Amino acid sequence: SSFRTPKPSEGPTMFRHGPSGRYFVTAGTGCCACVGGSSIYILSAPSPGGPWTFQGDVGSNPTPFDPHSASNYVTKAQGSAVFAVGHQIVWLGNQWNSGLAETPPGPRNHDLLYWAVLHFDANGTIQQLRWKDYETLMLPVSINLV
Repeated sequence: SSFRTPKPSEGPTMFRHGPSGRYFVTAGTGCCACVGGSSIYILSAPSPGGPWTFQGDVGSNPTPFDPHSASNYVTKAQGSAVFAVGHQIVWLGNQWNSGLAETPPGPRNHDLLYWAVLHFDANGTIQQLRWKDYETLMLPVSINLV
């Protein structure tokens, strides 16, 4: 099975959303260590074999695109991973070159990460991301009584 995004993209991740039973792929526009980040394209399918349906871009700011602006994308990051924490689905992105703000510029391992919990509508569609200064993760707790 294959899928298409509106523009060439990279960094795809795949996950299954338990409540809806659907599979999702996130991918972002190619940015090659860009400072401003990238889009977060969303595709979904009933199975890993497809058929895949493009649902939209939840990572671009809903403002007119300015090719000279570093504020086109909500997270200023490019997707690297999607994983579950309890019942939450977490999107993780690298804010490439964020270490450039340091004097002297820091090495690549100084780049920041952006974490976002993905929220789903009642019909299983991923909602538009909005910038948050922090994210709260609900960690599962297990208690063993001896």
